[in-house]
Amino acid sequence: MIYSSCKMKFPQFRFLVLSITISHWLQWGVMVQAQAPSKNLSELIIPSVLFFGDSIIDTGNNNQLITFTRANFPPYGRDFIGKKATGRFSNAKVISDVIASHIGLKEYVPPYLATNLTANDLLTGVSFASAGTGFETTTSVAQEAIPMKKELEMFKEYKKKLAAAVGKSKALFVISKAVYVICAGSNDAVQYFQSTSREKLNLTQYSEHLKDMAIQYVKDLYKLGARRLAVVGLPPVGCVPSQRTVAGGGNRTCVANRNEFALMYNSKLKAEINRLKKTNELPQSKLAAVDIYPILMDLIQRPQKYGFKESRRGCCGTGLIEVAVLCNILCKTCANASEYVFWDSYHPTQRAYEFIVADIIDETRAALT
Repeated sequence: MIYSSCKMKFPQFRFLVLSITISHWLQWGVMVQAQAPSKNLSELIIPSVLFFGDSIIDTGNNNQLITFTRANFPPYGRDFIGKKATGRFSNAKVISDVIASHIGLKEYVPPYLATNLTANDLLTGVSFASAGTGFETTTSVAQEAIPMKKELEMFKEYKKKLAAAVGKSKALFVISKAVYVICAGSNDAVQYFQSTSREKLNLTQYSEHLKDMAIQYVKDLYKLGARRLAVVGLPPVGCVPSQRTVAGGGNRTCVANRNEFALMYNSKLKAEINRLKKTNELPQSKLAAVDIYPILMDLIQRPQKYGFKESRRGCCGTGLIEVAVLCNILCKTCANASEYVFWDSYHPTQRAYEFIVADIIDETRAALT
């Protein structure tokens, strides 16, 4: 049995199936300050980036939920500006921040459920993502996260607030020209492999099912006005530290069936995105299937090439199992997170995210502009 090095007074960490209602958060009005964007919108190739999905791009929405799946406490945010734990599952920035920075929009993407959003925040992009969520509603319930369908409802609300803040004409421009990043599925994959149901689909069937849900999400956003959409594929799930620990045997090797599933899903996703582009099923849209599997796998298999020293365990605690409330203020952390590919047992460090974005940003931007 694996024990954490963090001697906690927390309850034993588990994902509880709770009936929690988040509608009261969504009904809160956003405090919008009249603030002009730093550049003329018409001069920007990409005026805004909006994020939908899970913890990889959640910048703090789960802070507002009753959930174990949160990161608004130390040592999360150890290397963030002001050493502040913002709800990001990293030592500092997450991939949504790094993408926005590479595009030149801003350094940090605020969570949509923040209570101090400005007009410029709304104009240049927010994150609707929720750590622990997935395309499957059962995944979000099990992990006490905002369901992906609810993120769409939040986006509808966002559109109204944007129009109220900057006017209908400017809001329509932003909605049509923004880039929409969808990043989900890894939690669904983990839930799939944890399931002991005799009736569950095989790898081929479930990868097809998950791909269909991802594509439907693209179509749902398209109906709401999105025209530039990027869908991020699955990482090598079997090589993240927690999966090595729970299913990789005594040597904690990468778990082959989890990686096989990720590759299968990514291939199906790319093929369907290409089909949509060829058939022009979504007129005036620009679509991209973003494959992060190769670069993250290379970071894991050849860490020294990128200046990392450790890729088999995270920086927090033992690095074997600590994530969310298991990675807490009582945990020791590594001296230099920049030497680690992973911050906790599931999420990369900011430095790893920077390599990932550098690898995929040019091709993705070319596909969407």
